Amino acid sequence: MRGLRTIALGIALAGSGGFFPSSFAQAHDVDYCETKLSTFVGEIDDLLARRPSNLLDVLAVLYGYFPAGAQGCTAEAALPPLSKSSYFKGTETHGGRTAFSFSNETMFRRGAAIQLSVSDAGSWNPPFAIWSPPFP
Repeated sequence: MRGLRTIALGIALAGSGGFFPSSFAQAHDVDYCETKLSTFVGEIDDLLARRPSNLLDVLAVLYGYFPAGAQGCTAEAALPPLSKSSYFKGTETHGGRTAFSFSNETMFRRGAAIQLSVSDAGSWNPPFAIWSPPFP
C-alpha cells in the first residue's frame, strides 16, 4: 500500500509541475563538482607552491582530474571552487566554451601557466599547461 501512495504522490507532483527528476540530478552534480574540483584546487595549489621544475608533474595532477573526472560539471558549477585557488587568474568565454586560467608565474620567476576549458553542456577539453614565459 505504501508503494501506491508513493506512486500517487509522484504522479500528483509530476502533474502539478513540481517534480523534475533533472533538478535532483543537478543538485547532486553540483555537489559532486564542488567536491571534486575543491580537491583538485588543493592538490594543484600544493604543487604550484613548491614551484615544480618538471611540467610533467603539473600535467600528472591535471590529467588526474580532467577531462574525465569533471565531465558534467558546468562552468557555473566549476567557478566557485576553481576561483578559490591561490593561482587562479580568471575566466574567458568564447561562444559556448569557458576557459579557466591559473599560473604561479611571478615578475621575477617563470612558472606554469594552466588552462582548463569546458563547454556550456559540461564537456571538458583535455587540460593545457606550458611554462610562462616560455623558454627563449
